[in-house]
Amino acid sequence: MLNASGNLDFCYYNFLCAHPFFDISDFNHIYSNIGYVFMGALFLLITAYRHRYLVHKRGHGIPKHYGLFYAMGMALIMEGILSASYHVCPNQSNFQFDTSFMYVMAALCLVQLYQKRHPDVNADAYATFVALGIAIFSAMLGVLNGHIALWIVFIIVYISFCFYVSFNIYFISYVRKGLTSVYDEWQEDRDVKKALEPRRKAHFIIIMVANVLNVILAWMGIVCHFMGTDFATFLLGLLMGNTIMYAVVYIIMKYVNHEKLCAQPILYAVLGMIIWAFAAYFFNSNTSLWSVSAAESKEYNKHCIVLNFYDNHDVWHLLSAVALFFSFMLLLTLDDDLINTPHTSIMVF
Repeated sequence: MLNASGNLDFCYYNFLCAHPFFDISDFNHIYSNIGYVFMGALFLLITAYRHRYLVHKRGHGIPKHYGLFYAMGMALIMEGILSASYHVCPNQSNFQFDTSFMYVMAALCLVQLYQKRHPDVNADAYATFVALGIAIFSAMLGVLNGHIALWIVFIIVYISFCFYVSFNIYFISYVRKGLTSVYDEWQEDRDVKKALEPRRKAHFIIIMVANVLNVILAWMGIVCHFMGTDFATFLLGLLMGNTIMYAVVYIIMKYVNHEKLCAQPILYAVLGMIIWAFAAYFFNSNTSLWSVSAAESKEYNKHCIVLNFYDNHDVWHLLSAVALFFSFMLLLTLDDDLINTPHTSIMVF
């Protein structure tokens, strides 16, 4: 595109570290996405192996939704393909190529965590992907028209949605039945304190903390808006933040219910956290920025830092691919300690 048009402002490259290859002006930023494809393919192979060869005793262990794990592996591969497509000519018109499957992966991880303890309550595929579509559409609106009013409306809707999901999690998807039982108890004793007292105290406290953190994260969006952070990055931060919170809550609830973690998920969690920390550093070290003008984007350009071929953003691609792989492996092996535990002895939370 750059070679055909001669317009240096059309594509937002890091011109200080852009290596051409045939008609491709910035080959290194395309090639560095190969990590997503390799890690996604490796995860699919491991999932297929466990699906075929891991012996599950009937009526024991957490029911495995292998379809979701296959979807996570495919989403990781698609992230690499679409991110590479975006980097052919990065600009404001095609930014969603680079972020859409990050939203998908975060949503799949959340659904996977929820369904581990609620195998009989299947997430509605239509509702899930409508929600994803709304998220992607909101990101597009936020970038094209980043007025503060749009951010405020989104934050209010998001907080309301968080409260709704919290009720679903606390009452194990039987919200109406749960609220009815609270009302019936109040009708019986006329004791408001007793009626509102949570039955599952540990669960209630964790959900309350998660809601407080979500409200803080949401209203941080206003700060992000005035700091110049684009809406798509803010939305991705919300989704990833919630995925991390849910994973932490899940692990805490395992220990509260006297379960344990095997060595494998602990290793994946530690490696994942270390690599995510390094990846976040390189992610925040911008080498170009599509949300500003082309001239301003060039001010972020930096020289190559690895093998005189890869820049900071390339390193982000490579590290985040490995970090996502370890995160997925954590979810895949998280409940291996329960493989011989009868269903009737496994707590729902």
